Amino acid sequence: MQKELARTVSIVLSPFVLAVVGGFFFSYKEAPTPQEALFWTGVVTLYTAIVALYILYGVKKGFFSNLDITNRKERFMFYPFLISTLFAFTATAFILNGPTLLKVAGIFLIPTIFLFELLNEKIKGSIHTANVTAATVGFSLYYGGIFYLLLLLIPLVIWSRVKTHKHTLSETIVGGAYGAVFAIIGVFIVQFFYR
Repeated sequence: MQKELARTVSIVLSPFVLAVVGGFFFSYKEAPTPQEALFWTGVVTLYTAIVALYILYGVKKGFFSNLDITNRKERFMFYPFLISTLFAFTATAFILNGPTLLKVAGIFLIPTIFLFELLNEKIKGSIHTANVTAATVGFSLYYGGIFYLLLLLIPLVIWSRVKTHKHTLSETIVGGAYGAVFAIIGVFIVQFFYR
């Protein structure tokens, strides 16, 4: 029962789901109409789906052993594709004059993912924990108020990743620390653009 709940938490709070939800909030914050916010949420969803399909293809062809890419060496094949997709997304946001928050997020995520790849050489940090920490810390600092309750999702994701044996506790802590640091830097950069 607990393992099934842990798997559900990992799926519901996966980097893919968080990317789409984050894309919506970033778009809604400054889009002039709800339709435009939905359009940009669709763009984020499209690029997120491209990454998800690449992982599915990798599992089918055998160069990824599972959907979570838990083998550290396999992640070196994943990160360059992810960075390339982020470049394409960021270019799309600039060409189509998308929301500033999405453009800043795209620019910021490229070096962030690259540095996470370098970190991967030393320890397999949890991408799930890094993502949920970055999202919840970022939204809490940027929006405030009730968004601080989102921080409760961090220990839930840590529990789920350890419970499903995808990561050790130390790997989730590394991922969480990485996500927190980059969320704080990211919020500072965003606030600089909105002074």
